[in-house]
Amino acid sequence: MQYFISMTDKKGNVHSIDNLIIEYVTAGGTSASKRILTDIQELGKRFKDLGGVNYWERLNLTPCSKFAWCAHQIHLDDGIFLHIGHYVDYAKPKTNWEVYPVVKLEVNPNKHGGKPVLKELLKLLNEWAGESTLLKYDYAVDVPHPPDEVEVFGTKKERGLCKGTRYFGQRNKNGYCKIYDKAKEQGLDTPLTRIEHTVVCSGRKATKKISLEEVYVKKKSKEYDDKLTTNDKVLLEFCNVCIANGIEYEHIIDKLDKRKKRFIKEQLKNNEYEKLEYDEFIRSCLLEKVYNCFGAREKEEEETESGFMDIDADELPFD
Repeated sequence: MQYFISMTDKKGNVHSIDNLIIEYVTAGGTSASKRILTDIQELGKRFKDLGGVNYWERLNLTPCSKFAWCAHQIHLDDGIFLHIGHYVDYAKPKTNWEVYPVVKLEVNPNKHGGKPVLKELLKLLNEWAGESTLLKYDYAVDVPHPPDEVEVFGTKKERGLCKGTRYFGQRNKNGYCKIYDKAKEQGLDTPLTRIEHTVVCSGRKATKKISLEEVYVKKKSKEYDDKLTTNDKVLLEFCNVCIANGIEYEHIIDKLDKRKKRFIKEQLKNNEYEKLEYDEFIRSCLLEKVYNCFGAREKEEEETESGFMDIDADELPFD
């Protein structure tokens, strides 16, 4: 496994920051956007001529939500994506759009953080920008267990499953969680499961709190699973859900015959789950490294003039 920025906790779980979206802004209007566009084009073409960089661009886009209202898109290399110039309408006819001087960078640092082209790009952006803000990132925890030993109990988020990846919540929203087989993806010989949460740094109190799932990891290996029938496994899973949510369950298994009841209680000891503990100190240290490497900070919390919190309409807890 390759990590750009990571830390390991006392349980042997590896924490890292992934899939960054950072916004760089300067003064100067349309002319400033043209200047940074030219500089990035020169950088991309220079590395493309050296070989090994997959560069392409899409320029002079019309204001359209499909392209996030940006004027230009540049694919600097596989996994390094840029939106340049944000369209703004100052109550003029819709044919006359101002271009706000902003560059939005999307990059996966674990895969591309060591590339020379990214280092040159960051130097260019930090010299050009007057302000830079971390908008979104993925907080990932890799645990040395196979996916079937990692469970989420008691979630209220929408569930999904696609090609072995479990999803909780809504895509790109704060708290969106993915759990998948990292060992299979990376071709590793030992088990490794990734638990990945999307964190939206809007700077608003409504999304400032990180929504992390309550994830449980099986304490022991599956050495006793050969003794278990399908019904046994379902019953054990039921008991573990009850334990995780503080629900009494013994009065239910008391209805089993004595032999089965004793067997289930013995197996519960071998199939116990332990709650994954998120270390806020580790996450803070990782973010500090991101800030230092990418020159970005999270937005400050915002309030309206009336003192009420400013939140997005689609984040309201009611219709």
